[in-house]
Amino acid sequence: MKLSKEITNEVINNVIRDWATQELGYYFERAKKAGKATGAGQKDFSVRTIRATTTNIAHVMFAFREYMRYRDMKKLNPGHMPFEEALAWIQAKGTGRFKSRYKKRYGKLPTTDIRLMNEIAWGITKGKRRKHRRKAWLNKGKWKGLNVLEARLMDKLGDAIIQQIKIAATQK
Repeated sequence: MKLSKEITNEVINNVIRDWATQELGYYFERAKKAGKATGAGQKDFSVRTIRATTTNIAHVMFAFREYMRYRDMKKLNPGHMPFEEALAWIQAKGTGRFKSRYKKRYGKLPTTDIRLMNEIAWGITKGKRRKHRRKAWLNKGKWKGLNVLEARLMDKLGDAIIQQIKIAATQK
């Protein structure tokens, strides 16, 4: 049995409206957390829902300012620390703070503290320059929301088809 376009559009519009409201709540909470320090998060996004008609497909658009996109990306590569700065930082902290971890990782300590400081400073310097492995481009939260939308649409359209079958059976 096939649903009419009007019934299908009505079901899709209702499901998308409810889903967009729920997703907006999730985005709003995440933006509230992200902008807690600056107070910016809640005002940095907008939502637009377009209903399905006989000529248009229903769609929802969530838009974020660039600031929220940077927050979403979490950490950007801050550059590298020069060797001299790393060495000065290690000297200020003292080599005692690094010895146990160094020994655990490499098995034994260098013969002098100067050698230890140099190796740690070079490790910090090279580690900051190392390219970071690219992460997946997709947003897991967004895809979870889309999966919820798909499941809801399938359930509601299935219910609408069952209703149509019941109506057709009672009319015969």
